Amino acid sequence: MTRLVPSIVDTISNLPGVSFRRVRDSSRIGSTVSLLSVTLMAVVMLSFIPMQAGSDYEQDKRDWDAARPAEALALLQAALRQLQAEQEKLRNEQEKLQAEREKLRLEQERSAEEENLRNEQEKLQAERERLRLEQERLAEQKAEQERLAEQRAEQERVRLLLAEQERLRAQKAEQERLRQLYSDGKEFRDCDGCPVMVVVPAGKFRMGSPASERSRNPSEGPLHEVTIAQPFAAGKYEVTFDQWDACVSEGGCSHVPHDAGWGRGNRPVINVSWHDAGEYVDWLSDKTGKRYRLLSEAEWEYAARAGTRGPFHFGRTISTDQANYRGFYTYGGGSPGVYRARTVSVGRFLGNAFGLHDVHGNVWEWVEDCWHGNYQGAPSDGSAWTSGGDCEVRVIRGGSQGSRPKDIRSAIRSGNVAENRNKSNGFRVGWSIAP
Repeated sequence: MTRLVPSIVDTISNLPGVSFRRVRDSSRIGSTVSLLSVTLMAVVMLSFIPMQAGSDYEQDKRDWDAARPAEALALLQAALRQLQAEQEKLRNEQEKLQAEREKLRLEQERSAEEENLRNEQEKLQAERERLRLEQERLAEQKAEQERLAEQRAEQERVRLLLAEQERLRAQKAEQERLRQLYSDGKEFRDCDGCPVMVVVPAGKFRMGSPASERSRNPSEGPLHEVTIAQPFAAGKYEVTFDQWDACVSEGGCSHVPHDAGWGRGNRPVINVSWHDAGEYVDWLSDKTGKRYRLLSEAEWEYAARAGTRGPFHFGRTISTDQANYRGFYTYGGGSPGVYRARTVSVGRFLGNAFGLHDVHGNVWEWVEDCWHGNYQGAPSDGSAWTSGGDCEVRVIRGGSQGSRPKDIRSAIRSGNVAENRNKSNGFRVGWSIAP
């Protein structure tokens, strides 16, 4: 028996893949020890069977030594094989458990990722909701701003409308005041030494001359209607030397014109250019605070005709008792008269129905308009025609003391270089009454 146990231990130790260390390391060591214990007990019991049968001990021992070790080893090997099978099963189960643990870990990681993703999605959804609310807030804010802007615009529109209504009311009141102050035909003078002005009423007229008018020039057509919407004031007379010299003495006019030996005083100023006339009206405006200017060509002819349609405001003909011109020439069956060969004092002859004097003869009168060869495209509102044409040349109207009667007609028009100064040219001033 003492030899059998070491043999058993050696046999177990030499089994492939089996060691006591591994058995001890096994989580199932209890069941394994139990199996070995049962096996060993079986071996011991086998060793005692012969002795219980009353056999000779020595013979039994010899018989055990000879016959039983192989059976015991066989049992032990079977037990160990079962142990190996259990170990293999345990290893498989451990591997399965490890795989399950790995699966569980991966599942947990996946669940964590899904949770993170869900959290991110919730954050994204929350951010989207925040942005939606912010957009709604901004849209409401923009709508409110637009509403306020529209409200302000409407208030501004109403304010401007009320201001415009107030302006129109004030303008109408001023026009009424001016109408009463400057009624049609009324004469006034804004300062001592200023020209006497006459209020010319509003109205319509046919500007130019008909093709049937004797000595008509092509530049006098086409005949066209002009509307003078507002009354205006025109000089009752041509500007005189006395009035011009007052401008020079006050520094408003830089040019001192020569009188050609005809005399100064109340005679119409001569030897003045269109630019010189502009200096005078600027000085007069500054002096009086009113808008003095040269007349437009349409205003000049409207005022000169004074409601008439013939060649002269006197009628179909003219005489030297009515105007200063080259009198030994006649027009329209008139009689020859005198040729004075110089200017005469303003107001010597009768005025027209509007109260203007010397619109026929004495001196050519500068007006504001640039020269155009005819009336094609001319304004119909009585304003000065200062676009197109030749603005280096300005229009002169009315004829002079040296003109023939055909050249002092109401429709006669000519042009002169704006810088030119000669003894035939003077001017008459105008003033806009409307505020």
